Amino acid sequence: DGGDGGRGGDIIFEVDENVNTLFEFKNKYNFIATSGEEGGKKKCHGKDGEDLIIKVPNGTIIRDTNTNKIIYDMTGKNTKITLLKGGKGGLGNMHFATSSMQAPRYAKPGGEAKELYITLELKVLADVGLVGFPNVGKSSLVNAILNQERVIVSNVSGTTRDSINSYFNYHDQQFVIIDTAGIRKKSKVDYGVEAFAVDRAISSIKEADVALLVIDSTEGLTDQDKKIAQIIEESGCGIILALNKWDLVKGVQTQKFQQEIESDAPFLSYAEKLFVSAKTGHNLDKLFKEAKRI
Repeated sequence: DGGDGGRGGDIIFEVDENVNTLFEFKNKYNFIATSGEEGGKKKCHGKDGEDLIIKVPNGTIIRDTNTNKIIYDMTGKNTKITLLKGGKGGLGNMHFATSSMQAPRYAKPGGEAKELYITLELKVLADVGLVGFPNVGKSSLVNAILNQERVIVSNVSGTTRDSINSYFNYHDQQFVIIDTAGIRKKSKVDYGVEAFAVDRAISSIKEADVALLVIDSTEGLTDQDKKIAQIIEESGCGIILALNKWDLVKGVQTQKFQQEIESDAPFLSYAEKLFVSAKTGHNLDKLFKEAKRI
């Protein structure tokens, strides 16, 4: 009168908006759902194995490692797929009882566990580099966009020493935000750590798909801003002028301010100019809408 065995657990992938990277998979390779338990006496059914739910960022691509084919694109809130179904539980000996053999010594084994080798990739629409002169509010912008204190903000120039990557999801599309060190005039750059930081910032511009040139609206377009814009131009990546601290500018119309920039730097006439504020959040959503378009 042995009962049936429980089924094995499923392996399920699920998008979690609180997960932004695939870092936790770096050193963990094997994911195994639990097996079902054996059936018991008196036709007792074995307990089913627990499903294994694996949380991944929005925009994760699941590939078959052997064929490199995409199995599933985990894009979209609440996306959830069962990648591997657990094996069926075995049949207890009660199924094989006959009038002449009430307690057969035979039971049907359950289904074998399935195995699959996969590769996870994070689909990134664009690497967006925030660049500019020191203390124009780059780190404040990153924190405002991410809605968290991801990077240190200080009134002291040069607080950001190395490029810091952060992941941001905008309308189900993943961006990498690269906060870079402020780029001062070459004659004022100290050798050592600051020189390294500036080199890393310039390298980040070359690696980015779109560069957000952050400008302090209270100072206007400076000569150093124009030099940084030229570096962006030479790198071949897209450019957006993010005119930060606009909440502090009084009595100036955006159209007039924009005309002054284009008159002073005609080579930037084509670039999109967005008047933003890290403090109030004004127009921050438009930054990534424009980055997506570029």
